[in-house]
Amino acid sequence: MCMEISLLLFNLCALDSPVPALPYILFNFKTTNMNGVSFREQHSRAIRFWHWATVFVLSFILLTAFTAKFFTNPYQNHPIIFDALVKQGLKPSGEGVHQVTNVLTVKVWKVHTYFGYILAGLLAFRFLAEIFQPVNQRIAVRIGNAVRLLQAKKEVKSSRHYLIVKLIYLIAYTLLAVICFTGVWMGLHSEQLFNETANYHQMKEYHETAVNLLLIFMLIHLVGVIRAERGKYKNVVSDMINGGKENE
Repeated sequence: MCMEISLLLFNLCALDSPVPALPYILFNFKTTNMNGVSFREQHSRAIRFWHWATVFVLSFILLTAFTAKFFTNPYQNHPIIFDALVKQGLKPSGEGVHQVTNVLTVKVWKVHTYFGYILAGLLAFRFLAEIFQPVNQRIAVRIGNAVRLLQAKKEVKSSRHYLIVKLIYLIAYTLLAVICFTGVWMGLHSEQLFNETANYHQMKEYHETAVNLLLIFMLIHLVGVIRAERGKYKNVVSDMINGGKENE
């Protein structure tokens, strides 16, 4: 009884407020569609913008990281530049060459960091979009729909598949949050790039681990989209461009 009263008061407060309470917004399953689940879903403009903007920003972030690690890495370039200068008849100092190679990689990492800040902003935008978009398009509601179908033993196979995919998405969002938090922290402590403290090194480890796991997710996601396009969910990519149509 106390629980029912508490829920009633919570819902009344949520509905009376100008901006509904966050838990009510995210976990209101009353409009759940029990007709089935499908990966052919409707996507708001905000979600479509976030998706493709994130794809672009992540691609550029990965490109800059790859460039910094394999093309402007000071430890790899130091002997190359040193030997090239010697062949030109010059007498470079090891410290001088080291400073030059550091300048190159610092510039690349700065660009990487700037795009990381943009990624953090996009993640915040995604969270806000989830709050304010139509109820039937919220990921929590769609997960709730799949759970209810499983409980009702309806479309068990497709519902289980759908639920697993959505839970993987939640893991991906968590990885993005870890990447953004650790990346922003390292960006604010960029003076430790070549003189790592214990805290910086730990953050770097978390950051790189999360990135590697996200790369695995991206590969799984890409394979899943290709399979969906070639299978029963054709035009799933088009839905993320044009908005799609909600499963009925």
